[in-house]
Amino acid sequence: MTDPASCKPNESLSAPLGLRPSDAARTLGVSESTLERLTKAGEIACVKLSRVKIYSREELRRWLAVKTEASRVVVEARPVEQPR
Repeated sequence: MTDPASCKPNESLSAPLGLRPSDAARTLGVSESTLERLTKAGEIACVKLSRVKIYSREELRRWLAVKTEASRVVVEARPVEQPR
């Protein structure tokens, strides 16, 4: 039996661990073609079961965290323009 304390907040015990491409894309807020491009580029990993690609929720969270941190660094590194 799963320990409820080990679950993430707002995640049901019956929530699937893996998502099909359409659900994974919707979760990230991108199109399926963008998700496919990111997968082919090696940015997001998936598991292929038969002919179906499955994306883990943890992998999607990891990718989003990496992208969020990278964009934060770019914004912080951008010089502040001086008024003329």
